[in-house]
Amino acid sequence: MSKELARTIPITHKYGLHARASTVFVQRAQDFASQVYMSRDAGEEVDAKSVLQLLTLGVQQGDQVTLRIIGDDAEQAMDVLSDLIKRDFFGV
Repeated sequence: MSKELARTIPITHKYGLHARASTVFVQRAQDFASQVYMSRDAGEEVDAKSVLQLLTLGVQQGDQVTLRIIGDDAEQAMDVLSDLIKRDFFGV
């Protein structure tokens, strides 16, 4: 059964969601069948499986991003992707 989940997470990485961090995020997001979307400070929502679309958000340190995930593996995807953000993209 398809689920839809949403979670808002602060960005603490000193460079925000830069190119390398976006690439790491997209690589992990593509591991899941679910659709993954991200918005910044409740603004425009983009496909979070696209590096270019993530970069258009211009996410900086201190911004809040909202992940919205739809699909059968939404819970697992939310756990993995929100943890990645909370851990500052593992230092990239």
